[in-house]
Amino acid sequence: MASALAGVQSTLEGLPGYGYVMDQWNEYAGEKFQTKDPYFEELPDGTKRRRRAPEGTTPSDAAVYKKIVDSAWKHDRCMYGCYWADWGLGQAPLISIIPVFGPYIMYTMHLRLNTMAEELHIPAKLHVKMTANVTFDFLLTLVPILGALFSYINACSTRNAAMVHTYLMKRAKENQAVS
Repeated sequence: MASALAGVQSTLEGLPGYGYVMDQWNEYAGEKFQTKDPYFEELPDGTKRRRRAPEGTTPSDAAVYKKIVDSAWKHDRCMYGCYWADWGLGQAPLISIIPVFGPYIMYTMHLRLNTMAEELHIPAKLHVKMTANVTFDFLLTLVPILGALFSYINACSTRNAAMVHTYLMKRAKENQAVS
């Protein structure tokens, strides 16, 4: 299954204009969300490490953020949750293959991530964006067979984790400005 999705991904990358579209998307995402990758960050010396909660975040909020990122990793990247191996295939596309029940199961799993984010007292606007992401992913996965591919490409838990990280960064900056 992973090799089939890798083949589809390489086919997509071979389409004319794919690079341009991805550059435009990355530019838009960079402006809209300061955190494009909630899992890893690149250090000034070029090495990568696991992204932590922003500096100035309370320990309890950092623990909740870690739970959110770990869940998103399992949903979208590696079904076993091991950070040392990025298999690129999480639970979402695999469970979405099951007709009718699979998309519903994934929908509830993604909503659990939103429930965890509520512990951070996120604003209503962010909660609505995260729920819209989950609902859009659910609608995509209703398409038989291709729904799993769409879920793989969409990676809604990763996007929601990135939005939570961006929110925590803004909140930490505001708290530092007040102090």
